[in-house]
Amino acid sequence: MRRILLLVLALLVSAPWLCAYDVALRNGTVIHFKNCRVVNQELLYIAEDGTEKSVLLSDINFERTRELNASAYPPLDLDGWIKQMNAPKKTPAVPSQPLGDVARELRLKSAIDPQGHVFTNDDFPKSPSASPPASPSNVGSPGGLNSVSSSRPSTAASDWTASKAKIEQFLERTEGLTEQQYAAKLLGPELADVQFPKRSPWQTHVYGVHNRYVHDAKLCISDRISDEGWRQNEACTRLDSDKSTVQTLRAQGQSLAQEWKTRQETFVPH
Repeated sequence: MRRILLLVLALLVSAPWLCAYDVALRNGTVIHFKNCRVVNQELLYIAEDGTEKSVLLSDINFERTRELNASAYPPLDLDGWIKQMNAPKKTPAVPSQPLGDVARELRLKSAIDPQGHVFTNDDFPKSPSASPPASPSNVGSPGGLNSVSSSRPSTAASDWTASKAKIEQFLERTEGLTEQQYAAKLLGPELADVQFPKRSPWQTHVYGVHNRYVHDAKLCISDRISDEGWRQNEACTRLDSDKSTVQTLRAQGQSLAQEWKTRQETFVPH
């Protein structure tokens, strides 16, 4: 009976160490613990002083550790540790760019068309030298443009065709542009990104003039019978003033942008 009690006592004394493990490191150190877990590529364990510590899996001498724990139960999952250590590292996600910056970049990229075209004064049509031809139903009518003559000289017809083509090209290039895109095309690629003081009101103003320009251009070359007459003639006549206003605002914007850009480059330390 006494021998049985001594055996039980011996088992109780040694019990805390039955689940203890030894892990050998490559630098020769051996760490001792009872509880551990693997997170990512690190071994986290509770040291003998009760604190949680960690070592990299790559710092473990697995061959020596396997020998030290040959009789450990339950056994350490060393093969699982090795597999996790050799697993490819996840590439950290690239911080997303602020949506405002993304939108701004997209606006600037789409501001210049694929051919790299930037607006110049030649892109803006002037008032046609010839009036738009009246429809056959209006020829000779009091409100028709050709009430005096039912035929137009070939030169006038040719001038009108050329003017109409110029206006159509202008509309094709500008009618669908947003305010930011239009301003960028006016300033050009070197200045499109310059946020000079009062750019916002300048941009809004020049875009308003542009919309009026587009309205007059569309009315000037309209083929609708209801548009013929004095309204159409006035729209064609206004194209000269529309073009002049745009050219003035374009030059003003470029001057302000260039001045601001130069000032910024001067004060930025190199």
